[in-house]
Amino acid sequence: MPVNDDNPKGPETVTAITTLDAERDDLLAALATARSALTNTVRGLGERPTASALCLGGLIKHVASIEEGWLRADILREMRDGQKST
Repeated sequence: MPVNDDNPKGPETVTAITTLDAERDDLLAALATARSALTNTVRGLGERPTASALCLGGLIKHVASIEEGWLRADILREMRDGQKST
């Protein structure tokens, strides 16, 4: 991987950022796979309640709310970091 020796923070910073980007991409791919598996599980189910105490609709609602919470936290962090750099 090419290293930018002109980086004022040093070449290690370039590597760290690249590593974080790769890890973030891996995490997002894993979340997309898990989300797809969950939605595929309930696809085609009717409205008839199941005998299980576990409500699949409730599980999907929970996962969606957790994802929304993480998204909000990420947006707020980006806004805060943007204000610090100005």
